[in-house]
Amino acid sequence: MFEDVPPEISKWVGAWAFGAFTRRARQKVAVAGAFGVIRHYLGQDWLNRLEQNSITPELLSRHGKVSYRRLNFTVTIGETLFLLRNSPAFPEICRRLKTRDLRAAYYEMYVTRSFLDYGYQIYARPETGIKRDDFDFEAAKGSEHVNVEVTALEPKPFADGTLLNALQQKRAQLPDTAPAVIFVILPERWDNMSIDLNAHVELTAERFLVGTRRINAVMVGVQRHVDDRSDSAKGIYVFIVKRFLNKRPRIAAEGLTSMFVHGPSFSDAMAKSVRREVRLEISDLPSSDIKVTRDSEFYRWIDYLCDRSGFIDD
Repeated sequence: MFEDVPPEISKWVGAWAFGAFTRRARQKVAVAGAFGVIRHYLGQDWLNRLEQNSITPELLSRHGKVSYRRLNFTVTIGETLFLLRNSPAFPEICRRLKTRDLRAAYYEMYVTRSFLDYGYQIYARPETGIKRDDFDFEAAKGSEHVNVEVTALEPKPFADGTLLNALQQKRAQLPDTAPAVIFVILPERWDNMSIDLNAHVELTAERFLVGTRRINAVMVGVQRHVDDRSDSAKGIYVFIVKRFLNKRPRIAAEGLTSMFVHGPSFSDAMAKSVRREVRLEISDLPSSDIKVTRDSEFYRWIDYLCDRSGFIDD
C-alpha cells in the first residue's frame, strides 16, 4: 500500500513524529507528514525560507500558542504536493514553488485540486511570455482539455472594478482554440468588509461572461478562517468557491459543465460557520463537516502510517 510514496518520506515521518508524539496527536502526525513531503520534494532550505515569507501566517496565535493558520498552511502545501506527485505537472509545479513568487505559485498549485477532485489530469509548462499562450495549467479528462489561468488579487482594500479588470486582463492570456477557465482568489480581508461580496462577485462574473465566448467559466474563491472564541490557536479553515458558467461558450466542455452542476455544497452548520457575521464555536460543528477536510489520499496515507506503527489516538 502506498508503494509509490518514496520510502524515505515515510521513514522520516516515522522517526520524527512517532518518537515525539503519543496519544491524541494524529493531526500532529499529519503536520509531520506535510513537513516530510515538502522537505523531500522542495528541500530543507525551501522549508526554512517558508518561515520568512510574507504569505506565511504567523506562527503564534494571540493566545501565544502555535496557530492552526500556520499549521493548516503548511499541511495544505504538503498535502497538495502529495496529491500531485504522480501528475505530469508535478516537476513544473515544484519549479514554480522554488523559483517564483510564493503567493502566485501557491495558489496555482492549490487551484489544481478543484480539478483533481473531479478526475482531471493536470499538465503544466514553463511560462512562454506569448500572448494567448501563457496560461497556468491544463486540465484534461478523456478527450476534453481545459486551459486554466489563476490569479490571486493583491491584499489591497476593496475597489469596485478590481475583479472585472483582473478577469479582462487574464482573458487575453488564454487561447481561443480550447475551453478555458479563469480562477480568481479574492483577498480574505474583502470577506470581512461591509460590502455584499456574494452580489458583487455574481454581478461582475455575469457582466464579464456576457461579453466573451472564449471563456467557458469563471471561478472565484476566498479563504475563510474561523477562530475558536475561547482559543484562537484553534479553528477551521474553509476555501469557498463560487462558479459561473458561460451560457454560450465558443467551444463547449461537457465535463466542465458536469463539474459545475454537481459541485460540493456545505451543510447548514458549515454554511453558518463561514458567514462573515457568524462565528460558531468549533464544538458546534457536526463531525461530518470537520472530517471532510481529512478525506484525501494524503490523510489516508497518514492513517496508514499511524495504524502501521500502532499509534493510539483517543
